[in-house]
Amino acid sequence: MAERDRAIMMALDGRAISAQALALVASILEVHEATLSPQGMQRREERLAGVKLALEAMLCDLIGAAALERWSWRSMRREAFSRQAVSYRMFALVREMLLAAGLVEELPPFTDRTGFGPVGKATRLRLTQAGMALVERHGIDPSDHGQHFALSTDAKAQAMDL
Repeated sequence: MAERDRAIMMALDGRAISAQALALVASILEVHEATLSPQGMQRREERLAGVKLALEAMLCDLIGAAALERWSWRSMRREAFSRQAVSYRMFALVREMLLAAGLVEELPPFTDRTGFGPVGKATRLRLTQAGMALVERHGIDPSDHGQHFALSTDAKAQAMDL
């Protein structure tokens, strides 16, 4: 089976709910906070809240996919993020941070022919061994990630990519 056939779409609608998941998010933000602010820009609390939201959602999807030994995929088109809880800008910022930190790896885009929207390019992501080790150091076993992350009930986060 091809790698793309084993990938799971990143819905980006998960939130950290356990003390372990919240500690994981906080530790990543603390260590990599400097990479979140482009030079010359001031950090704002609102911006950090958006980054935290994006990081929680990405970790939920990445850990869930790891539990099934699969990759996650997401369209990198800006339009794919309209009416979503996580904006394209926040997703791109967190993705770059995780890649630079060596916590995720990425495969080049493939053509999305799932029938759930326009045909386009989708990028595959998964946690690296270092990323999995960090998750496990925080007491999170991928097989029980549902105890640490919950899906949002926010209607904005539930909107479909059209």
